[in-house]
Amino acid sequence: MKKLLLFLTAIVLPLTMLAQDDMPYKIKHYADKIKDNGKSLEKEEFSMKPAIIKGKIYNFNPQVVNKQDKMIAKVYINNPFFGNECVAVELNPDHTFEIKVPMTVKYQTVTLDIDSFFYGLVVCAAGKTIEISFDVNDITQHQKLIPYFAGENVDLNYALSLPFYDKFKKELIYNNDTMRKAATFTMLEYKKYILDGHERYSKMVDTMHITKRAKEFMKLMLKYQTAEILSRAFRDLKIWREQFNVVCANPQFQDDINNYYNYPKILDIDHLMMFYTYDMIQIFNIWNWFGDGRIFWENEKFSKSDLNKRDVFQYRVDNMLFDGHLTVKEKDIADAIVEKMKKKDTTRTDEEIAFIKTVEDYIEKHNQKVTEEWKAACGGEGYFCDFGKLYDICCKYIPKGIPVPDALVTEIEKMSNPFYAKYVKAKNAEIRGETEAENERGGYYAHKEGESVADSLLVELLKDNQNKVVLIDFWNTWCGPCRGAIKDMEPMKAEFEDKDVVFMYLADMTSPENEYNELIPTIKGLHHRLPNSDVDALKRKWGFTGIPAYVLIGKDGMVKDFGGSGTDYFRQKINAELEK
Repeated sequence: MKKLLLFLTAIVLPLTMLAQDDMPYKIKHYADKIKDNGKSLEKEEFSMKPAIIKGKIYNFNPQVVNKQDKMIAKVYINNPFFGNECVAVELNPDHTFEIKVPMTVKYQTVTLDIDSFFYGLVVCAAGKTIEISFDVNDITQHQKLIPYFAGENVDLNYALSLPFYDKFKKELIYNNDTMRKAATFTMLEYKKYILDGHERYSKMVDTMHITKRAKEFMKLMLKYQTAEILSRAFRDLKIWREQFNVVCANPQFQDDINNYYNYPKILDIDHLMMFYTYDMIQIFNIWNWFGDGRIFWENEKFSKSDLNKRDVFQYRVDNMLFDGHLTVKEKDIADAIVEKMKKKDTTRTDEEIAFIKTVEDYIEKHNQKVTEEWKAACGGEGYFCDFGKLYDICCKYIPKGIPVPDALVTEIEKMSNPFYAKYVKAKNAEIRGETEAENERGGYYAHKEGESVADSLLVELLKDNQNKVVLIDFWNTWCGPCRGAIKDMEPMKAEFEDKDVVFMYLADMTSPENEYNELIPTIKGLHHRLPNSDVDALKRKWGFTGIPAYVLIGKDGMVKDFGGSGTDYFRQKINAELEK
């Protein structure tokens, strides 16, 4: 036995040593070489040159990271023109990866996500490479993964990896004591409290042992964090008052609107340097900027005629309910109207007609409030104003694979910076080129560039369902809204049972296999449980960031609709396709 153990040791030990993939000393201690040359942060510029992120995981152990299948590295980019972009690659067998990151500015902070292994911010530079390494041994030593940077913007990335902003938010708002305290504030008192905290933390940045340019960068990030907190004030304060049962003397904010919404000017953030930050660009994407925390881009300023759409009506009623503008009786009337809309019942009682007029008046006042807040915050000029208009235009076309119309391009050309029109024209050229290529090969319309994997997968999924209408439903077993929507659609599915309609359900590996196998017999349709990377590729094709999500394929095999939702919506769409 002793000889056998010695024999096994002689074999296993060398193999173990060969398997070691220790991080080189120079990488792990690269930060020690960072010297402050006294230079300021480089001037921001617009640019379409891609950045490169290279990475490697050292001492990879699938048991430690709880990952048995292939790992995916993703980069999420907040594009100020049309919203979120995502680029993803599979890690190589040696656990390295390289991602080409599309850019709109010379410097920009993006999010790097390597499955559940790492999730954090990285500062990229157009035309430059940033290297990031990880050592799995850090998990046992430090209970967390530590990013080790090299290449471009090393000093900024190391500064960004410090727990500074988490401390800032936890001290100011994200703990019970401060939330309870803030619940007693009026809007203006809360604004002063947050701005005082910002000033205190800005002074703390000056004492940090980082480079001059890193300090300037940290202060830019801190300005955004402050603005983002203030942008949610109306909603946050209302929630905290209810949570802690606090009565505020001035909860509705009766002061002059300019006294609150001038904080972008106080923070001095309407300039090109703010494109360095991740979250400032996020503001352009979601417009969750002004005090009541709702979405404010132009196509959300619904008209009175939009109220015949159930989703619009429900959206406005929900906002009125949150703002305390509805009585219990009015809520019951609203619910009754929604039920009629579901059944396509257009009859309305006198009481319901009167309530709809109440909602119309609310819309008018809300739109006026949005306009006033917008003027107070940006004064009708500057980057906020420009990208408010650009985002509203581009979102309607580019993410859907549709070129921005020439008439709107002409309007963009009149804006302050010639790059805006240059960028939109470049995206139009890409979209038109993809459309021509798709038409030539007779394939499926590519709504997102460079997704050949998704195109091939879509062809494979549909090959046995030619000449049929196919509704693809992205779901997972753990997704409550997905399962609720599936249940709601069952009566509609029965209506198409004897027709050329196929309901296809796509889940990924995050749906536990046992639970998945138990559920699918209860859901009529075609089911596929695919690798996460395949589902992610398909979702990126249409710009989906969550589930449930749907894609409608016509009898001719072409994508007819994506991004819609609701039984009534798809009943109408499916019937229209069947009639062709």
